[in-house]
Parts: sequence; C-alpha cells; structure tokens
Amino acid sequence: MTEKELIKILKTLEPKEMKAFGRYLKGTAERTSQHRIDFFEYLEKYHPEFPDKKMNREYIAQKLFSGMPLRKVSDLVDNIGAKLNKFLVEKELEIQEEQNNFLLLEAYKRRGLDEFFFKKIKKIEQEWDREKPPGIKHLHNEYLLKKIAFTHPGYVQTDKSLITYEVLIQQLDKYYFAEKLFWTSCLKISEDFVNISGADFIEKQYLIREILENNKSLQNSQIEFLAELLDILVTEEFQNYPHLEERFIESVLSFDEPERNDLIDLLNHISLRDRTVEKHEAHRRAFELNKQAIEKQWIFKEENLSGFRFLNIVSTACSFGDLEWARYFIDTFGVTLSEDEREALVSIAHAIVDFKDRLYERVIERLLHTKFQSHLHEVYDRTLRLRCYYELEEFSELFNASAQAFRDFLRRSLRRGKLAKNFVEEIQNFIKFASELERIRHIKYKPQVTPILERIKSCDNVTAKRWLIEKAEELIKR
Repeated sequence: MTEKELIKILKTLEPKEMKAFGRYLKGTAERTSQHRIDFFEYLEKYHPEFPDKKMNREYIAQKLFSGMPLRKVSDLVDNIGAKLNKFLVEKELEIQEEQNNFLLLEAYKRRGLDEFFFKKIKKIEQEWDREKPPGIKHLHNEYLLKKIAFTHPGYVQTDKSLITYEVLIQQLDKYYFAEKLFWTSCLKISEDFVNISGADFIEKQYLIREILENNKSLQNSQIEFLAELLDILVTEEFQNYPHLEERFIESVLSFDEPERNDLIDLLNHISLRDRTVEKHEAHRRAFELNKQAIEKQWIFKEENLSGFRFLNIVSTACSFGDLEWARYFIDTFGVTLSEDEREALVSIAHAIVDFKDRLYERVIERLLHTKFQSHLHEVYDRTLRLRCYYELEEFSELFNASAQAFRDFLRRSLRRGKLAKNFVEEIQNFIKFASELERIRHIKYKPQVTPILERIKSCDNVTAKRWLIEKAEELIKR
C-alpha cells in the first residue's frame, strides 16, 4: 500500500473511528512496534485534512525517524495499511450480522462445538421467523443456513427440521430466479442509456416466466412481482403500471434499500413510457412514488443515492411542477452524493429547477463553471444550455455553435461506445427539431412550423418533446 492509498482510506474514517483504530493498533501491537504507534499518532494529528506537505515521506522520515533509512516510512505504511484493512473488515462484520453469524458457525463446526453450533442455528431461525430481514440476499442466506446445517456431520433430520437435497435446491432456486429477474430488468433499462447490448440475453431470460408458472415452490411475493416487472419491460405493456405499483407497495419491505432504489427507478421509467395517460399524469405518478418512498424512508435511509437517480428525482419533481419540493430534495440529499461528483450533480440539479423557473441566465452561469466526468451528465448539461440559448433570443449565435458542438460530442461518444445508440438518436432528434425551430423563428413568414410540429408529435424517440411542442406552438401563435 502506498502513502496516498493509506491517506485516502484514513480520510473516510470518522473521528470516533480514527480513535478506535488507534486503540486497535495498540491492542494488536508487538513488543517492537513503538515506531508504528508513533507514526499513527503523527497521522492522527492531521486527520482528516492530511496536508500534502506534512504527508511527504522525506518530511515524515526526518521528523520522526531521523537517522533511519527512508524505507522505514514505507514499511510502516504497509504495516498500518494491513492493520487498517483488518480493522475495516471487523467494522463491517459489526454491521453485517448475517456474515458474522455464518463465520461463527464455521468456527463452531471446525472446533467440534456441536452443541453451540446447532443452538446458534436454532436461534437464527427463530430470529428470522420473528422478523424476516429484507432483500433478495436473504433468500441466499436462508439457503446457506440450511446448507451449513445439512452438511454438518452431526446433523440429524427431524420432522420439525427436515432438510433434504430437494429443499436445498428449491431454496437456491428462489434466490437464483429472484436475482436473475431483478438484474435482467435493470439490464433492460440500462440498454436505453449506455452502450450495453443484452437483447438476446433478455429474450432468453424471459423464458424464466414459463419456469416459474410451472413450479409452485418458486412462487412468493418477491419473485411474482419481479416476474411481472420484467414482463412489462419486455412486452412494453406500460399501461399496466398502476397494478405494478400496487404490487410493489405491497412487497416493498421485502426488498433491501439498494433494491428499492433501483425498483423505484424502474417504476418511474415505466410510468413515463405509458402512452395511455397524459404526460402530466405520468409525471405525477412518478413524483408521488418518489416522494412517498423518501417520506417513508424506503430509500436514502442508510444508502447514498446514485447521481443518475438523484437527477431523475429532481427532473420528475420539476416535470410535475413542484419546484419547492425539488429544491428541498437537492438541499437535503445533495450532501449525500459521493464527493467526486457532488458539485457537478448539485449544479445540474439546481439548473434543472432554475430552467423550469425560467431563470435561463442563471442556468447558463451555473453550468459554464461546472466540470463533468460522466458522459450522461454532460448530456444533461448540453441539453439544458441549448434550451436556454433558444429561450434567450439574443444568444442565437451561441445556440448554433452549441448545437454543432453537441452533435460532434454525440458522434464521438457513440463511436467510442460511451452512450447507447437509441439514447443518442433521441438527443440528435432533439437537436434537429430545436435547430429547425431556431432557424424558422427568425423568418417573418413561418409556413413551415405546422409540418415541424406534426413531425415532433409523431416522433417517439426525442428528448424534451413537451418543450419542443410548446416552442413550436408559440411560433404558430406569433
């Protein structure tokens, strides 16, 4: 481990954790490890900032170990880094009770403590009966518990605790199919945005439905909901959203927080693709589901949200028209974003709200001073700025230059496989229609607007369709 790697990990420790790690180091100290303690106490003094000058290897060697080889610092970094990794594992085991229990069972088994082993298994089963832990992962944990009991040399079958090969296989199948359905649904959505090709795979996984219908032992609320979700995504019968949302709310607590987050994102996607309802109603449903999930702490209770999810929630709230709630959400949950992308995402989020509030110059000012690391984030940025340049008629030249730069960016991204083809086509269609409207609005006689409006309305793969229709209708009324 290098000094930079050690510092990067130490920066993530809270002050209480840093002190606990210090006690851990002293508790695991060898007789000749005083140098290690001295080095850690030096690092602790500068936690969590760790100024570069103070962390220079030569500086530390001269300050603490004058007269000793420079390699002494490197050896101490390796030593403390190894202890830090073990400390992090122990901290994680305190959180992950199931893993802790399984390791304890293995320890009892290896040491021949059969009485303790089976007593612990019975206690775990009773705890799960009282309160079943959420998440698809629990199906796997149920399988592991049955497996570890069944494979113990001292296991004796009884009527109350009957584990057979068939029982093990059925339990493993429950986990396998639930996980398969979940990730296949996520893959189906990912195809729409990034360059992931899984069409053949998805069609094959759709056969899972037939297997489930013919195997009653696999039918539970989680699997039935996930099967229906994948059905809708594959068949594109998005009008079935209301029933799917109802099923989700019934089974929401059977999923863990990261799964709920992804599933709500999938439901938002389905609601917005439903052509049988008005766009405003589709956005209302998505907004209400997001709001309910946050208020009831189905999500963002322990897990930090992804940048993509963060922007989707803000966009949905703005599309529905609740700008006050959108700003509250940004201020409350923006701080939970990863440090690397927080500034960019919060800027985009505020820009989305400002655009809806018609504060176009503020949007441009926000985004021009923001650096983006993700291609998707840059698409958000360029799309918003292009719309602002259109709204501010004095920015006509900037609109044309920005549109051409956006086209070039999309071509490069597509060529390098950074964005999905269908997603790029949606953006390209947006640029094309927006550019046509920009050109026409500077012409006094505008006979071409109506045909453009009809083409926009009939185009299913175009970004910011509502905005384009609104701008076209404005030109017709002039």
